[in-house]
Amino acid sequence: MVKILIDEKMVQKDDKGILSLTQKGSECAKEIYEKHCFSYELLVSAGIDDKLAQKEVCKMEHDLSEESFQKIKRIVQKYECTPEPLAMLDIKLLLLYLL
Repeated sequence: MVKILIDEKMVQKDDKGILSLTQKGSECAKEIYEKHCFSYELLVSAGIDDKLAQKEVCKMEHDLSEESFQKIKRIVQKYECTPEPLAMLDIKLLLLYLL
């Protein structure tokens, strides 16, 4: 596993064998951590049990593409500022259906 990370330029090994993140590795770690935190909050706020949310988030943070993550994040942020985001979303969907 370490060899793969070195080959992918995510980590580097110094002369003493000490591993450290490269700039690329650090950026990747930040992206994964952001997905983890956001996805966890999303699942918990949707009523998912903490233990299950932790398990599901571990899958999501690595498998969810950056494009999908950003789109989900935008939708959540757009409706999060309203008092009842899901109710507002339901109303908008109903209006779209009626039009």
